[in-house]
Order: sequence, then C-alpha cells, then structure tokens
Amino acid sequence: MWFSSLFGCSGPPQAPDPLAVWQARERQNLAAGVVRLSDLDLHPTAAQLLAVLEDPGTAPVQDLRLSQVGLTTEVLAAVADHPKLQDLRGLSLTFNPDLGDEALAIAGRAGWWSSLTRLEVDGTGITGAGLAALAGAGDLTHLSVGHGDRGPSLDLPDLPSLTWLSAVEAGLSGSGALALLARPGLEALVLDGNALGPGALEGVQLGVALQGLGLEDCGLGPGDAAALAGAPSEALRSVSLDRNPLGDEGLDALTGATWWAGLETVGLVGTGGSPERVEAIRASWGPQQAGRAITP
Repeated sequence: MWFSSLFGCSGPPQAPDPLAVWQARERQNLAAGVVRLSDLDLHPTAAQLLAVLEDPGTAPVQDLRLSQVGLTTEVLAAVADHPKLQDLRGLSLTFNPDLGDEALAIAGRAGWWSSLTRLEVDGTGITGAGLAALAGAGDLTHLSVGHGDRGPSLDLPDLPSLTWLSAVEAGLSGSGALALLARPGLEALVLDGNALGPGALEGVQLGVALQGLGLEDCGLGPGDAAALAGAPSEALRSVSLDRNPLGDEGLDALTGATWWAGLETVGLVGTGGSPERVEAIRASWGPQQAGRAITP
C-alpha cells in the first residue's frame, strides 16, 4: 500500500474489456452492417450484444455471425427483434451446442426470417425435427446444417431458392444422401463425413443444376464410383471424393464418366489407387493441374 501511495499508483492496471477490444477492432465491419463475433473467449450477454447493436457506429445489420461464443437461447431471444436486425440477410450460429431446436423457433418468429438468404447452424444441437422451422425461410439460398445427428435423412421443407447445401457429419444414411443428390435446384452439395458405406450410391441420380459435389470420407467403394459415373450430368464441374477406398476400379469408372472431361476441380486424395493409375490420371490432366489433386 505504502509503495502505491509513494509513487502515485492505485494498483495493477485493469485488463481491457475483451468486448470493447473486439468492438474497436471491428469498427469498420460494424459500420458496414457486419457483426462478426467468433471467439471462444467471448461469451456475450444479452446486455452486451444489445449495446453493440445500439451503438451509433453499428449500421443496420445484414450479416450476423455469432460462432463459438457460448450463445444461449435466452441471449438470442433478447436480440432477435432488435430494429437494427430488420434487414438481416445472413445468420451464422455455428458451434453453440446449447441452442437446440429452440434457436430456430426463435429465429422463425423474427421479422427478418422470411428474407434471410444464408443460414449456418452447424454444431448447434438442432435435430432433424427442428429443421421444420425452415419452412418460413423461403428466400434461403445457402444453408449449412452439419456437425450433429440430423437423422438418416435430412427432411427439409420446400425451399425454392436453395442452391447451396452443406450437411457435413450429419448422420445421413445412403437413402438420405440419394434424396439430396437428386434435389432440384441445388448447385452445390457437401456431404463430407457421413458414414454412407459401400453401395450407398446405387441408383444415384444427380439434380440437373448440380455443379459441385463433396463426398469426402463417406466410406464409398468402387461400386459407388461406378454408380456416380453412370449418372448423367451436363452441369457437374467439381467433384471431391477424398479418402474413400475407390481403388483402381473406382478410378477407372470415374474417368469413363461422360462428365469427367468437363470437371474443373477434382479431389481424389487417398482413394487407394495404385501409383501407376494415379500417375496416369495426373498425367492426363496435362498442364491443367490447378484445382485437381490425386494420391494413392
């Protein structure tokens, strides 16, 4: 005490408020209507989020990202109807595991829900049944619902504007994957990490608009590669099948697909092909190696 008094000190300096530090760092984004709070060390309260929204430096929010911040439904409910969110178009709530189905129910009651175009709810504890709330989000173009067991099939309501869908590690079955692969209107579909197993793609049909397909780490075999190769497509431009045991038989089937020559990006890393077959495919690409990868 005498030391502090002698030198005019009142104790150790106060640690800066993490939220204030974040707000200062993000000032430019906030002024552009982007609230991007993604930090494991920040668990904002309702009062703190409301203060960010009511700050004069925060423009009407079009993009709200609250990822990995320990978000609860109580906090979400407290801010969902804030006037500065009325023009919201993008919402990310990823990896807040305590949200559950109630999060979509809260969002579904907000005035901006029907105009939302991008929604990311990976790792939020939302179940397949909870996805029924998406029925009111008819303007969605991008949806990410992975990292959680959604059931063997992803029973999405009719979303006429949906063009991009990610359901990574979502617990899908082969039949559930087949339904999504044939879904009309989808231009990009990412199903990495679903334990589909060999034979899952038998009878597969590809949606006419599908341009990009991700099926990494799905346990697919040579027969699945042959089934995929036999599915006609004029739109397909990107296929990633990394870490599926396709072997030479599967690789031969893929390179014989009618859409193979039109692919712009290819992922065949760790697919079990022989070094000779892998090198032959790599050589066939010639100088067009960018966006293409293959290893045994």
